[in-house]
Amino acid sequence: MGKHMLVIWTSGETWAQMSQEEQQGLFAEYFQYTQWLMDKGWFVVGDPLLPVAKTVRVRDGETQVTDGPYAETKEFLGGYYEIECTDEEALEAAARLPDARYGAVSVHPVQELELPEGASLPAPRQE
Repeated sequence: MGKHMLVIWTSGETWAQMSQEEQQGLFAEYFQYTQWLMDKGWFVVGDPLLPVAKTVRVRDGETQVTDGPYAETKEFLGGYYEIECTDEEALEAAARLPDARYGAVSVHPVQELELPEGASLPAPRQE
């Protein structure tokens, strides 16, 4: 069992063609999906993302900021879930994501790192 990041690639074209009611229905599916992950004991965290983004690069000590995603991109990063389960369960969870029908979901195992001796991370912020 390990952590996995489910990266949701949303189809901007499909979303734009949906009525307000269809969009609300998709959001309702996401609430049900999140509850399913919680019931399975797999849910760690997840959030939707807005389709606007900035890309930051540092080259030769100079910071460059560009707008993105770009017009030719058909899919945008729509959100993510971090889950804790087996590799096979992560694929099952990805297939059940509502946006898997319209866009794509990439599944990434999270690399576990050991902290150097004496190092510590702050506790996650509680909202």
